[in-house]
Amino acid sequence: MLSFFTRPATVIEPIGGDFAEPCAKIHKDCFAHPWSSQDLEAMIASSAFVADGAIQMPSRKLLGFILTRCIADEAEVMTVAVLASARRNGIAALLLDNHLQRLRTLRAVRLFLEVSEANLPARRLYSKFGFTAVGVRDGYYRTIDGANSNALVLAKDLI
Repeated sequence: MLSFFTRPATVIEPIGGDFAEPCAKIHKDCFAHPWSSQDLEAMIASSAFVADGAIQMPSRKLLGFILTRCIADEAEVMTVAVLASARRNGIAALLLDNHLQRLRTLRAVRLFLEVSEANLPARRLYSKFGFTAVGVRDGYYRTIDGANSNALVLAKDLI
């Protein structure tokens, strides 16, 4: 018997261009200067990018996604975004864990990403996965009010 409190299952799987619009809506919910669905569709369709989505079953609703650009044996996470209503449920960790495994199968050796110094939940997540700071980009992020926030450049060896 199903409990009243049972959550629908979430699966992590590769996503294609058909998810560009839901990705854009989630990205807009997460970032002051979001990418358009056309931008996301082009990246997802490119062979240089790897995209995974957290999909709620059986509805197939996209709860979050991760998008990485791969060049030779290095990769860079371009974005991780989770629907506001799905945050604090482990979706980002589930996405990242599965994505790291996928990047290893693609023979990526080192992974980079930028994260705002002000984004403490994301910084804690990346720290749990073994990312370490290798640099700072001053004023890299713009906030809605026009202020700037530094980006920490993080890296992780995958192999």
